[in-house]
Amino acid sequence: MVGAPYQTPGDLARDFVFLQEFRPDMVGIGPFIPHHDTPFKDMPAGTLKDTLYYLSILRLLLPDVLLPATTALGTIHPLGREMGFDHGANVIMPNSTSCTTERSASTMTPRNATPASTCGSRSSDTGRSWTGATGNIHKEVTAVADTLRNTNTLNDVPSGERVHIGFFGIRNAGKSSVVNAVTNQELALVSEVRGTTTDPVLKAMELLPIGPVVIIDTPGIDDEGELGAMRVERTRQALRQTDVAVLVADSTVGLQEADRELLDLF
Repeated sequence: MVGAPYQTPGDLARDFVFLQEFRPDMVGIGPFIPHHDTPFKDMPAGTLKDTLYYLSILRLLLPDVLLPATTALGTIHPLGREMGFDHGANVIMPNSTSCTTERSASTMTPRNATPASTCGSRSSDTGRSWTGATGNIHKEVTAVADTLRNTNTLNDVPSGERVHIGFFGIRNAGKSSVVNAVTNQELALVSEVRGTTTDPVLKAMELLPIGPVVIIDTPGIDDEGELGAMRVERTRQALRQTDVAVLVADSTVGLQEADRELLDLF
């Protein structure tokens, strides 16, 4: 349960270590939702962002595990379960509660939340009908599948709507090495020769927990000569379209004047 009262990141880390050692067939993870009739009624609810982040971690730790997109995700956000599938979930948890029960029960729905689903059809208002329950489950699964099909995939997200993360610094500071480590790809050419990167290199990808991003590797801000001046200008252009700027500095030489100028521009 993500965001449970008094829970710490260390608690979750220990849970993940246990799960990795135990290797269960299925793991359920969802946000804490405070109930108004409990001592925790005034405690903050778990967040969608944190829950999706931990879903992704569990998928990486346990590649073959059954990982549900819980109804609690659908409670805190109308597309919460669909987002769960984008972050590693592979099991749908539908809501088969009857209309009568749903309206009369003391629900766990927080203020201003959107219910995870609408109630399904029943043969009677008071009796439980498995035909109605399975029909409702079928409708829910179909609705989730239709939403997933109609949702833009990662490749459909326009570049202008992605978070642009640029890596800046002087020549040979290690920018390209850092970019390759962040993307886990040989995106940028790495060499001992100063000025290897001559033009900004852009890579669209998904970086969790941020989501769709554009990674930008840039030429050194201290490049020299006529061509160097053109490369510096392209680096400045890249900075103007950057949402998150990362300064890469060589710790063996410390911050240089060009690094400090970049910090002023940030």
